[in-house]
Amino acid sequence: MRRVSLLAAGITASLALSESGCTFPDYAVVDDAGPTNDSRIDDAGDGSADVGTDVSLEAGDGGDAATDGDVGDVGDVGDAESGEAGDATGCAPVRKLNFPIATAVKLGCTSAPVIDLPIPGGGGFAFARANLQLQHSGLPKAVYSWTATVEVGEADTDQIAFAIGDTICPTTKATKVAAGYGHLTSASSHVIVQLFEGATSCIAGTLTLLAGSSVDVWIEDDSPACQKKSIAVASYYKTSGLTTTFDWPVTTTATILTQKIDTAAADGSLLTFTTVEGTPTVNPNTTCGSESSSLTMQTTLDGVSLSIVKGLVPASTGQGHLVLDASHEGKVTAGGHSVALQVAKSFVSKVTTGGCCGDAMIALVRE
Repeated sequence: MRRVSLLAAGITASLALSESGCTFPDYAVVDDAGPTNDSRIDDAGDGSADVGTDVSLEAGDGGDAATDGDVGDVGDVGDAESGEAGDATGCAPVRKLNFPIATAVKLGCTSAPVIDLPIPGGGGFAFARANLQLQHSGLPKAVYSWTATVEVGEADTDQIAFAIGDTICPTTKATKVAAGYGHLTSASSHVIVQLFEGATSCIAGTLTLLAGSSVDVWIEDDSPACQKKSIAVASYYKTSGLTTTFDWPVTTTATILTQKIDTAAADGSLLTFTTVEGTPTVNPNTTCGSESSSLTMQTTLDGVSLSIVKGLVPASTGQGHLVLDASHEGKVTAGGHSVALQVAKSFVSKVTTGGCCGDAMIALVRE
């Protein structure tokens, strides 16, 4: 069982998600990282998260992981990208910072601030994307869940900091993304990533956050006339509440969330980020390595598909979880734009988002 804390609008809720063991074929535990479990597919690009490749990562040689609950060391922050000229209102362009994680951290069985970043350069509404590289040690031979919350700035009604997570089979390395939004101020100038593992009988340190993980932060001009003009974020929990659920359809996608933004001619590009957690009530995939049932997320911009992401639901018995995400950057015309997040499943069993079991998010950033 894993316990998820949800924080938004000044409300904290604690919801229990049932997790049970997984059926595994016989196999030898090996020392390598195992197969990559990155299910993201980006038809409009290479499908990989933008982790600021122009920034030198201080990942070292990936030596010994930090002890359980320690905060990982952060490498030198990347230079802020000034982008193009500000828009017609005189607002400064969005700043982007990249924070590489220099040391590995073994996860504990209770939520802890694994990454704590003081953000330099002044306040503003900000969107943060944590690019997480997670490794299952292989022992014990049990599926483990990971749960992440990204807390940005003030814990007020603007903050979006809902928990998200799924499961990882033994010896598997998975690339996952969690995100959050909020107002950075002089009193609350940090981005904090809470991260923990879970299992029926949790053994701390089974999952490791690897060196080479990173956090990207976009910060807009904090002038009153410029607030919420360059970054727009929507959350299913924020729009629908903590108890309403969305049922995924079979095969044909349906829209779960939309978000709009107005752009200017001076904008260099528009970053479109989408993510969703789908939770099958009864997981059709029960054996690691033999998964066949999948979930699909499509992102559209003004009715045109930007990306289609399809992922296999990680094996477990009982309830299942899968987080899908996509990022796209491209030039758009000046004016109003609308992004939709659509979902579908490949099997009949009930799959939901919201309620007990995960959020959906759209983040749009004028770069």
